[in-house]
Amino acid sequence: MDPGEGQNGECEDCLAERKRVKDREEQMGQMIQSTNYEQMEMEEFLR
Repeated sequence: MDPGEGQNGECEDCLAERKRVKDREEQMGQMIQSTNYEQMEMEEFLR
């Protein structure tokens, strides 16, 4: 990592990956707490 690159000592790729993981965890939490029990296709589930 070059000087001035990234934030708080982390590269842009690391920050993007951390955000993806956080977003996925939030989506899973919302899905678990959902009371909408309609059948989903696999493609819809994986989006």
